[in-house]
Amino acid sequence: FQLLGGLSYSWYLWHWPFLVLGMVLLPDLQVPGKILLALAALLAAALTHRFLENPIRFHRYLVPRPIATLCLGAALSGLCFVAAFGCLRLAHALASTPQMGQISAAAHDISDMSYDRCISRSAPVKTCEFGVRTAATRVVLFGDSDAVQWFNAVERIAAARGWQLTTVVKFGCPAADVRPREGFAARARCAEWRAAALQRIKAIAPGLVIMASATVYIRQPTRRAFPTRRGRPRPDGPWRVSQRREFAWSRYAQHPCRPLTFPPVSPGLFGISRPSRDAARLQPRPP
Repeated sequence: FQLLGGLSYSWYLWHWPFLVLGMVLLPDLQVPGKILLALAALLAAALTHRFLENPIRFHRYLVPRPIATLCLGAALSGLCFVAAFGCLRLAHALASTPQMGQISAAAHDISDMSYDRCISRSAPVKTCEFGVRTAATRVVLFGDSDAVQWFNAVERIAAARGWQLTTVVKFGCPAADVRPREGFAARARCAEWRAAALQRIKAIAPGLVIMASATVYIRQPTRRAFPTRRGRPRPDGPWRVSQRREFAWSRYAQHPCRPLTFPPVSPGLFGISRPSRDAARLQPRPP
């Protein structure tokens, strides 16, 4: 325990980059993997404590000269600041090159949907109409920011097939009836918005409801276990149950409802889907 106490501050400094980079590189990492990352951070802490921190702290020149020690610490801090600022400038310069221009523009080219007019900001539900306004076949795009990312592909399909498309979306509020205990979705009055959105969808009586939500909610903790056939817990169990519960109260349970994941613009390291291939399978019930 004394050894761990001596390494505690170094471990504290190392554990955060290990966990953050690990979750970026392995977004589906579970608790055992996170424990291994924490142990790897402890190993890094032990090595830096032994070969970097202690040699500087107990250096024969610095021990009797506190002013020199403070000056060295200030110089190292300034060097880190200059290096970080230089990395930011380099990244900005690289993003401005012709080779990276299209990629940089794609990061902001999420959707042609009007954010102010069509995306709910609070509990009141905003809707927008697209496609053929007088069409007998009506389709609803329902969900959070992932639904916004799907909009361009679905809107083009609706126009090509003669559908009327209605959007019912709100940032941070999934289409499925999940109740995260923390994060933006827990603070954004999502339950109130979702209940009002379902009433609006019920009044529209669409032939197809397209649900699109960020997959981050699948990893939300839950008290209920959802085992697979082999008896192992499945992380998407609460998500599947929430999706079924979402439409169990209405007649939409008997009609097409297609959930979509991995939108054309996907955060992190998630794969990029082919929206034309996935959306081509969408088929509303006859009006």
